[in-house]
Amino acid sequence: DAAASLAERMRYAVSKHRYHIGRSGVARTSCSLGFALYPFVRAAPGLVTWEDVIRLADAALYRAKSRRNAWVGWSGVTAVPHLVNRIVGDPDTAEQEGFLSTRVSEATSGETIELFLRRPVALRGR
Repeated sequence: DAAASLAERMRYAVSKHRYHIGRSGVARTSCSLGFALYPFVRAAPGLVTWEDVIRLADAALYRAKSRRNAWVGWSGVTAVPHLVNRIVGDPDTAEQEGFLSTRVSEATSGETIELFLRRPVALRGR
């Protein structure tokens, strides 16, 4: 819960920040975040290495990027053979089979990049 809360605070802060560019220009952006807990499986702390947790966090990041302006967090539920490869290869099945717990940010429709993309092209250059 603490990791999910931190990810949301970071996502929100970036999406609401106004970046001053040029004389009177203001821009906004968004970010996507992925995280994985360490130790990954609480009941088996030595099962997944620190490097593998980074690999899992990277895979979670790409999951979040597919949604834009979002975060995805993973933790292991049970120790199973080839856990990391199974999660990276097919996180949906890993979750359905009960060895992956996934936390996902709420939908962020209407924020930052989506608003920019909806603006008429003529206004984007200003």
